[in-house]
Amino acid sequence: MVKNLNNAFILKFIAFIFVSANSLVAYGTIQKPQLFDQQKKDPVILKIDTVRSDLYIAESFTNIYNAISNNKPIPQAATARLMLLLRNGPNSFSELLPIAKWIHTFAFNNSNDILQKNCIQQPELNNDDYAVQKLITISIANYCRYQTKQDFKNINTQKKATLEFKKISRAISESIASGNINNAKKITEVLKKFYNNNNQFIDNSTAWAHFIDIGKTLIKHNRPASDSILHYANTISSSENEPDSIFYMLWAYVYTNRLSQAQTFVNRFNLSSNPEKKSARLAFLVAYMYEKSKNQFLANKIYKQIMNSSPMSYYSAMAISKLTKKGVLSKQDVTTHLITEHNAIPISITENDFSPNFKSAIRRLSAWIRIGNQKILNAELEFVLALSKNEVFSNPDIINNINDKQFTNYLSLQLSELFIKHEDGYLNAFKIISRGIDQDFFSLSRPTLEQLFPTKYLSKIKKITSDLDPTIVLALIRQESAFNNEARSHVGARGLMQLMPSTAKRFKRSIQGNHLKDPNVNLKIGITYLKKLMKMYDGNIVYALAAYNAGENRVDKWATELFSDDTDPLLTIEAIPYLETRNYVKLILRNIFFYNLVSADHNPEKLNLERYYIR
Repeated sequence: MVKNLNNAFILKFIAFIFVSANSLVAYGTIQKPQLFDQQKKDPVILKIDTVRSDLYIAESFTNIYNAISNNKPIPQAATARLMLLLRNGPNSFSELLPIAKWIHTFAFNNSNDILQKNCIQQPELNNDDYAVQKLITISIANYCRYQTKQDFKNINTQKKATLEFKKISRAISESIASGNINNAKKITEVLKKFYNNNNQFIDNSTAWAHFIDIGKTLIKHNRPASDSILHYANTISSSENEPDSIFYMLWAYVYTNRLSQAQTFVNRFNLSSNPEKKSARLAFLVAYMYEKSKNQFLANKIYKQIMNSSPMSYYSAMAISKLTKKGVLSKQDVTTHLITEHNAIPISITENDFSPNFKSAIRRLSAWIRIGNQKILNAELEFVLALSKNEVFSNPDIINNINDKQFTNYLSLQLSELFIKHEDGYLNAFKIISRGIDQDFFSLSRPTLEQLFPTKYLSKIKKITSDLDPTIVLALIRQESAFNNEARSHVGARGLMQLMPSTAKRFKRSIQGNHLKDPNVNLKIGITYLKKLMKMYDGNIVYALAAYNAGENRVDKWATELFSDDTDPLLTIEAIPYLETRNYVKLILRNIFFYNLVSADHNPEKLNLERYYIR
């Protein structure tokens, strides 16, 4: 395959391959001739194309990471192949050689004594902050802890306790569903006692979430029991869950129109002061309580603070929608307030201005994008975004002529454009920009919003339907697939509008799963299905979107057991029991708002989200 290699190197090479010959043959890729540069036949080392080398290294690390993350044996073929690539060719992963050697040794040691020894030893890392080193080291540390007998014992106890807890919780849900509320109350007391006696073995957040769900489910059937359980959930909540506990206790009062008790609760916990320091979710509910109590002045004050402190959130969109509906703000006011001037760098930049280390980091990032390992990709992205301008640029003129905000703005936009070049890259681009906005180094300029809310496929949507607002379809596609027509979920939903083949067959019997990758086919069936749901639920977009995500049967069940006929949609959204569906509905409504904000139409009614769900 490669001529003129000296004998010593050939012997070393054969010995290295022989160590795990069977697994290497099974793996198959290490012997591919296209890996090697046929034009530059160095007598000492194998020359490998950098980009392809990066890709293969990333793939090997992904195989290793997946194994150790799932407490499975590390694949020996992947470690052997990884060592070969790191030692013998140009690549952007040279800093990973120490950890690769350590993993390689770890993978080939099978006895318990050697395994424990390797668990105790740590690899010598060149850079402790290097993303992949950090991630894989943590994973191996977890793997090592899992190997001890004590951990096995604890894990078994935790599993048994958690299973029993969930079994009791399920019995409560079944009693409520059958209308036996008294039995549900009795079993709830059993569940409380069981948790109090076994809380060291049951994850606190899991238990807390179950009690919150039980409290929400009971609210339509027995308010005192619901209040009691929600208050109990607050007593066991961690500091992380406490704000949500307070939210649900207040929500229960507002949901059932007990506004006097809601006001007392707000005063007791001092929830109306400093709303900017509270979660946007809780602050919005407090403002909404004031609005329902006819205190529009305090409501508007808090709505404005939410708009300022959480500009990209669902709650900000809802707050602005309220303010425009009341005539407090015009669309021009909102645009002027939210959309800032683009903070462009006042100097031209070429590829030669970047540092070699930054170029390597971008090549690594490109490899992770192509491999598709989201966890490692996120870790690498965190590493790149944490770089200073001195680490990104080699040109001192650029370093000295841009401020920190311009730099982070520029870096984030460039990274998002890198992702958008890939078919499945919009989602990561959204994450980069949203992260920058949340951390206040990224302004909401028009170029930023246009990247966050692309209008790809808009012309196709308009051709397919004229009686469904195309903004709703765009907002749904953004949330479902991030405009990746090849997207496929873990349950098998496919394409732009993430249709299940079984759902698609209801509208076109001859459809096959692979047909749903075609944007035209996917859009036609998806839009037809969405219109059917809108008609089924009398134009109630909250019900229609919830059904699109969770299924019609579940929404019909929730409407019977949870949703109150006289409760407005904003409170109904918070009653949705599935966190995924609840967030899904919120984010699509948020998307609709921002699509309307960046449109050329200056009609303030465009920003009134109530027109989508109140008939």
